[in-house]
Amino acid sequence: MRKKFKLEIISDNLAEEMWGEIKKKKTITNGVIVYKCKYYSGVIFNDKEFNIDQNLKRKISPMILIETYNYRGKKYVIERTNNKEKIPEKLESKFVNKRYDERISVFALTEDFIKLFKYYHRDILKKIYRKKLDRKARKYKSENGFINNEIKESIKYLSLKAPEFLKNKDKNEAMKFLDKKLDEALDKLHIDGTKIDIDVELMKDRYKQRRELIK
Repeated sequence: MRKKFKLEIISDNLAEEMWGEIKKKKTITNGVIVYKCKYYSGVIFNDKEFNIDQNLKRKISPMILIETYNYRGKKYVIERTNNKEKIPEKLESKFVNKRYDERISVFALTEDFIKLFKYYHRDILKKIYRKKLDRKARKYKSENGFINNEIKESIKYLSLKAPEFLKNKDKNEAMKFLDKKLDEALDKLHIDGTKIDIDVELMKDRYKQRRELIK
């Protein structure tokens, strides 16, 4: 338990714990930090400083929950997700019944799922483009061109890796992309000369499962 906290320090500690020593970090906007660490890279964001899309927020779980409590005019900070946290007796009832004054959720996504974060937050793509935070942003002459390309790439990625996160308006596009990928995969089996019935059926089943998740 503590009486003060700084969200950036909490984010830094979480990044090191999950991904190794921090080699580089970029603050895209308040509450959103991209990390490049020794073993992995990713993005960490919180819902106090950054307005997270509610649809995304409902589908992912926070890595850290920080709660603030007031007791006789004094403020106390408790990390609910820390099993080693010692809860003062005077706050036990409030803690058990979740009668906190404020709760802050801290989320983390590995580099592979940064596309998911971008997909739900066009404003983040605008900031990346305007600050020229990556090579792709520096290459594009048009902000809209950059954003549209990033969204399109995210739809393709999510179609294959996490179809359950796709928005309704993008599902038809995702279905067409999956159909195209299936055709390409089947053609490759023909070209490689390895086309046998079991390979074809396995391939079709794999794409069918993804389509079912999109529906």
